Amino acid sequence: MIDPAATNPIITGRGFANTFMVISTDAQNAGNAGVYAVQVTKAKRIAIIDDRTAFGQGEADEFEKAVKAHGGTIVAREYTDNYAVDFSTQITRIKAANADLIFFGGLDTQAAGFARRMKQLGVTAQLVGGGVEDPEFIKLAGDAAEGVMAWEYGRPLAQLPGGKRTSRRSSRSASAATSCRMRRSATTAHGPRSRPCSRRNRRRPTITALRSNRSTSKA
Repeated sequence: MIDPAATNPIITGRGFANTFMVISTDAQNAGNAGVYAVQVTKAKRIAIIDDRTAFGQGEADEFEKAVKAHGGTIVAREYTDNYAVDFSTQITRIKAANADLIFFGGLDTQAAGFARRMKQLGVTAQLVGGGVEDPEFIKLAGDAAEGVMAWEYGRPLAQLPGGKRTSRRSSRSASAATSCRMRRSATTAHGPRSRPCSRRNRRRPTITALRSNRSTSKA
């Protein structure tokens, strides 16, 4: 069996010789993020929130394990669900706990709403997320996406054979497709009178990506 997308470490952890994963597990990805939070960002008071899905809770659990294993302190563990649109209660409790780093276990839509609400409530803690390293998160979070940390599966494309050439080709193709789509639409997320495609130097919110050293897992 070849698993193309699931990330629970139990899948290959049972020791079956015919079971393979093509991307890193939660233990590798969220685990690396937990180590990074403690050892690199030097966070002293860490909060965790997840959406109670198999993916969100799974990576939050692995993140918590790694933080505790490396001497970090968890000051809050909150929960939501994958349909939530308001995170005021959880963020207020996290703010009261004086967290300096928050891990969000979930996908881009909820994570974007969480990031926006953090900014509205004046929470300046570093936000780290798993399923948020994509254009949709940046689009939905807007300015609140600036500085959010995330990770990507596998090694950076530029470090792979032919990676730099592939990256340049992909960037050119994506730019052409974006320009075409934007020219067709007079109304954008930026408002009917704004024309972001013509502002080539317009600053875009960025995500700092944490990368796993391992891109595959085998039983």
